[in-house]
Amino acid sequence: MNCVRGEWRIRKEDAEVFIGGRLEAYKAEAMDVVKAFVDGKDSEVDGKLQVCTVLDCYVGNEEALRISEVIMRHMNQDDPTRGRAKFQYYFDNKEKKGRYILWGNPAFVGKVLAAVGEAVR
Repeated sequence: MNCVRGEWRIRKEDAEVFIGGRLEAYKAEAMDVVKAFVDGKDSEVDGKLQVCTVLDCYVGNEEALRISEVIMRHMNQDDPTRGRAKFQYYFDNKEKKGRYILWGNPAFVGKVLAAVGEAVR
């Protein structure tokens, strides 16, 4: 994903990952980034309070895309509580699981998780 004029957009490579291409490489990269956060290295978020959360959603492709849209909508909003935040995701078709990894301050990440919870019932 990348940010163009303040709006997050999905690149072709991200879409390929989402639908299954390069899945193993992306899983490994995601785990490396989470481990770096846990180890206190290379944080791409700032502030006194920082959080990294992993959200696993055992859903089909359509629902996984809807969850991604909810997250992207929050990432694109002009929200002063957001601060520096980012997310990564991939979809494992075999497991029927979307994995979303979010970084940011606790208030913003909590708001995003609540929105996902409301969207998926």
